[in-house]
This record gives sequence, C-alpha cells and structure tokens, in this order.
Amino acid sequence: MFKKRNYFPLITIFFFAFVLCSCKGGHYSSKVRKLHSGMSNSDVVAELGKPYGTVNGDIAYYDEGADTILAIEPSEHGDCKWILFEVSAPPITDENVLLKVRESSDNSSVVGIVSTIHRIP
Repeated sequence: MFKKRNYFPLITIFFFAFVLCSCKGGHYSSKVRKLHSGMSNSDVVAELGKPYGTVNGDIAYYDEGADTILAIEPSEHGDCKWILFEVSAPPITDENVLLKVRESSDNSSVVGIVSTIHRIP
C-alpha cells in the first residue's frame, strides 16, 4: 500500500528559502523588486517616487529613521544597479558620511566609502 510520508520538513525548507530570496534589498525590498534593466532616471523616479537625494551621482532613497540607504544607478542601455548602504550614524545630514555596503545587485566587493549625501529639497 501507500506509505504515509511527513512532508513538513521539506515544506519548511522551501518556505524559508522563499523568504530569504524575497528579502533581497532589506527594508527597501519592495522598491528593489520594481527595478529592471533599461530604466532611466525618469523611469526610476516614476516607479519609486521622489528620491531623498543623491549619493555619488546615484539616486538615493532614505526613509526617516531607517539604518540603510538605497542608492540606484539607472542605465538606459544596461542593468539598473542598486546598492544598499548601512548608515553609520542616523539621522542623515549633508555632510561626509561613512557608508558601508550591506548588499548590492552585483554583489560588489566594495566594503565602504566616505561620501556626501545631497538632499533634494
């Protein structure tokens, strides 16, 4: 006859794998999921809303109180790359700030940079 099998461990493993894969981008995962190759600056702003400012020329999104900043480098002819930076000391100011890379779309080997965050009024 048929054997009774317990599929609970297998289902649990698939569930946690799905959760880990869907959390790419951390706090900004819902914004990261909307990015795709070929997006221009105006495409990104139209899709994600008004940015907080810029970091090294990239579009930056920051939610007040968050410990991370999402920087996006749109490209009309290639990938729409993003980097998730840890903020050394919130709140954010328009001064030089040490930003540590937490996660990126291309698994960048850059560990940290000192940069100026320019807020868009």
